[in-house]
Amino acid sequence: MLKLIGQYSDVILSLALVTSLIRLKIEFRYLAIAAFLLTDSFQSLLYLACGALYHRGIITLEYGWFWCFFTWIGWITTVWLVYALLISILRYLPGILRFSLRFFGFSVLLSLIISLLVISPEYAVAGGSSASFLKRLVAFTSVADQVLSMAEILAILSILALILRFPIAMPRNLAAFTAGLSVYLFFRIGCFLLAAYVPFLQHNKEFGNFPAYLMAGCLGYWIFSISAAGEEAQVTMGQSWRSVPKEHLVRQLEAMNAALLRSRQQS
Repeated sequence: MLKLIGQYSDVILSLALVTSLIRLKIEFRYLAIAAFLLTDSFQSLLYLACGALYHRGIITLEYGWFWCFFTWIGWITTVWLVYALLISILRYLPGILRFSLRFFGFSVLLSLIISLLVISPEYAVAGGSSASFLKRLVAFTSVADQVLSMAEILAILSILALILRFPIAMPRNLAAFTAGLSVYLFFRIGCFLLAAYVPFLQHNKEFGNFPAYLMAGCLGYWIFSISAAGEEAQVTMGQSWRSVPKEHLVRQLEAMNAALLRSRQQS
């Protein structure tokens, strides 16, 4: 029951936030976020509907197909979201932006390759060479999901480290979305990995409900904090410049950007 409350709350609040973005006429500036929220809401509703229909015998397609489909959709929207955050935050630092995008793209590709290389134990659990195509697909998707989640966590931590270390100015709305999404994605992926590798958490309902309530909290915060004025007001999330001269950190950031641009031109 608690899980249903969390999922329906997320759906309602996601639709309310997307409606707010449309009302403020900034939906295209945050298209990746809107797509992520709408896709997540659609997944929740479709997941509930398919589960109910399957248990009632109305549909006979095995659940594994639905799980793989929902997981793949989640990969696409989450990777797009991380790319969109990088582009929005680093758009005035093209050298660092190019490096970050290439590094994250390489991490995603490496995750899929690692998944193919370490899939044998999962195939053995699924039934070895006699396993059906669906069982093999579920085994690969499970491994790829875990490895890809680790790559996403590294990207999120890198984003947070950069914006908290250096005084990077950004619109207040973008700062609110970045902070909320970084915290949410970090904990959601972290919960997923803990559930995958810590046996006693795999069937803990209270632990499984945590991401839904965290997302509901983020959505509620965004609904009340996002505004038209927030697109013009500039804020700096990093606070470490209080102990280090701000000008010194700005020079460091510009030097890093220039060095990466030069290396790009020379290669």
